[in-house]
Amino acid sequence: MTDTSSGSARVAGEDDLPPVTRLLVEEMLALDVGEKTLRKAELNFLDYLSCALATRDLPWTRQALAVVSRWPVSGGSQVIGTDLVLSPPDAAFINGLMAAFTSRTDIHPSVSGHPCVSIFPAALALLGQKRVSGREFLNAIVAGYEVMGRLGRLLVNDKFRSNFRSTSILGCVSASFTAARILGLDVDRAINAIALASNWAAGLQEWGHSGATEQFYQGANAARAAVAAALLAEQGVDGSSTILEGKSGLVAAFGDRSRAAELLARPAGAAREIELTDIKRVAACTFVQAGVYAAEQLVQRHSFDPATIKRVEVETYQAALNCPGVDNAGPIDGILAARMSMQHSVASVLVRKGASDDNFFDYDNAAVSVVTPKVTVAGSPAFNRIFPKQQAATVKVSLSDGKMFASTVEDVPSFEEDGVVSRYRAVAKKVLSERQVDRVEMLVRSCAALDDVGSVLDELRAANPPGTSNVSMSTSHISPSAHRAAISPG
Repeated sequence: MTDTSSGSARVAGEDDLPPVTRLLVEEMLALDVGEKTLRKAELNFLDYLSCALATRDLPWTRQALAVVSRWPVSGGSQVIGTDLVLSPPDAAFINGLMAAFTSRTDIHPSVSGHPCVSIFPAALALLGQKRVSGREFLNAIVAGYEVMGRLGRLLVNDKFRSNFRSTSILGCVSASFTAARILGLDVDRAINAIALASNWAAGLQEWGHSGATEQFYQGANAARAAVAAALLAEQGVDGSSTILEGKSGLVAAFGDRSRAAELLARPAGAAREIELTDIKRVAACTFVQAGVYAAEQLVQRHSFDPATIKRVEVETYQAALNCPGVDNAGPIDGILAARMSMQHSVASVLVRKGASDDNFFDYDNAAVSVVTPKVTVAGSPAFNRIFPKQQAATVKVSLSDGKMFASTVEDVPSFEEDGVVSRYRAVAKKVLSERQVDRVEMLVRSCAALDDVGSVLDELRAANPPGTSNVSMSTSHISPSAHRAAISPG
């Protein structure tokens, strides 16, 4: 329906949208969630630290630290697992980057992105600016996740996924809500922060086709931009008050502007977005997880020699296969390609008889390389209908003797709390002292009761800081053993 009474055609009601940006900012600044949501935020916090600590000694991290450590500051923000103090934007960048390198940061299915890579680093980077209670910190985190989930439902579709990275674009905007709240900005200044961050939100998907590593830096850059936006807004820099719902605002740029008011809609009693996030057990792309679990279930039920595999057929939801890098039968020449490829991921589980980080470090395993080209992938209409609420896959294995085995996973299982905690402890002990490992766990799991959440950062100064200068180790082809030694929790 159109209205031409003004002399030009427009969609009826298009310019009658409520002040979405202002109303959403007001809601998020006042957000105060219940105990169940706070507990989930604490668990995601611990897992985020687990990710950041796990990769501190990877060559990629060492390269980035070699750059930023040239300009340390006093009175700045702590880099996790080091004794380095940087400006808040730089600290947010490094702390986001280290988490991203694991490829196992938490995932929001509706967003197809990783909230913690930008939201937690932005919040932690600003703790040195003021005293923040644990409850206020967690509410700010939940607000960021809430915005990211709502934006994801509104904007992320197959076209978005094929071109843009939600982790960076939506993560930048969402982290700015968190940063504004941590700084205690009023509504007008918070709106300015969101406007600046929305202008800086970026991230393309070409890395999925090229195999390059820029995806690791995208969410980290989002954290840095969000922090800078909040700090500038605190000083009075202004931005568009209609940045979300405006004619050339964020929703119009990536989706259907007439739906912008949906960002304000939340059914009574609905779960908070952070409660809908999944914590990964397997350090691989979100879109291959269902295939990995189906293959793992199959080898747990059936015994066969991988050398007798004739054909492997994988059916999953089409959105997974549309993601750049997922439908890749090889050759697999690096850890990122291994983590993205459905064919490699399934083949490695079938050959290694299970899933662990080593499936992706061991990307040049000869037996896996033989099976990978035998894996075909296809979309399933039935699985399409239940995505993103459920992520399903079926793996069928045909052997040379005519036998056939199949297994279906109707949804990716959640990683239980005990697993999250034990994994944190396994990786943290490589960087922190035993006392620090215990102390951080205790503080994070009781974060809501802390008077000053900065006490967590105080415990994250490394007992054995890494070397941060003269890094010469090339990351163009890092050996499996180098990755395994740095990141494996074993």
